[in-house]
Formats: sequence, structure tokens, C-alpha cells
Amino acid sequence: MWVKQSELDRDKAHYAFLKQADSNELWCIKYLYDRLNIIDSKIGAILRLNGLGIGFMSVLVFQILRSIESCSAGAAGAAATDAGIAATCQPLIPWPGIFLLMAAVIFVLLFAAVYLGLTVFYLRFDRIGDAVDFDAYKERFFRLTIERERKLRWALNLTGAGLLVFVTTFLIIAVTRSLPLLGG
Repeated sequence: MWVKQSELDRDKAHYAFLKQADSNELWCIKYLYDRLNIIDSKIGAILRLNGLGIGFMSVLVFQILRSIESCSAGAAGAAATDAGIAATCQPLIPWPGIFLLMAAVIFVLLFAAVYLGLTVFYLRFDRIGDAVDFDAYKERFFRLTIERERKLRWALNLTGAGLLVFVTTFLIIAVTRSLPLLGG
């Protein structure tokens, strides 16, 4: 695989600094990398959770659309033969339009969180060789960490909002599906 010489030089300068750094500087570098690892792990968990939510919602949306389509096809065929059959066909949920709107809101919130998560993983590390000195390197690293933390908070808030709408939607579906059983 082809590697740019400038990228190779940056990594070599970073490694050269690490070789000659004293134990306090190495501890500081380890601390900075540990901070990024914690943020990256949390973003990874959010991405997995959102992937499950998006997958589950996708399957449910297709099931809703299929139930609407089968009722529409059944109603058209039943109108020609027996009008009573068409009245018994009901979609999977009573208000599919409202559900699909809520699903769109869920998708927007979860995909926005996924986008933020992916931009965190796209950010490049600074190498010590890029900085004038160790203090400048720490300053750049702190800025990188703060930027990632900000994106993590936004992704977490968007995921929370998406999951809140998700749970609310399923509670509404569960209650409306159980109403005929309760005599409503």
C-alpha cells in the first residue's frame, strides 16, 4: 500500500520524541491518549446502539407498509366481491401515517448521531513532531479532546431523543393494539 512520505515523516518524528521523552512526559501522553480512547469507546457504543435502533425501525416500517399495501389490495379485490371483507382488513397499527412520521423523526435523530460519531472517528491525531514543543502538542491534544467530547455529548443527546421517540412510539403501538382486547 502506498503511504505519503509526509505522513511517514510525521510518524517517525512522533516516535523519535517518544523515545527520548522522560517518564513524566510519557505519563502525560498516555493520559491524553486514554482520554481519547474513552471518548472513542463511548462513541462506538452509541454507534452500535443506533445501528440496532435503525435496523429495528427499518424492519418495522417495512412491516407497516406491507400491511397497508395488503389491506389496500384486499380492499380493492373485496369491493368487487364482498364489501364486508374489506371492512375487516386493518393495517398493523391504527394510524400508520402518524407512525411513519414518528419513524422519520427517529431516523433523522439517530442518523444525525451516527454522522457525529463518524466525524469523531475521522479526526486525525496530532503528532508531537507537528508541534513546536511538548506544551504546544498538549494544547492541540486538549483542543482535539474537547472537540470530540462536544460531538460525543451531541451524539448522546440525539440518541437519547431518538430513543425517547422510539419508546414512545412503541408504547403507543402496544396500547392501541391491546385496546380491542380490553374492550375499547
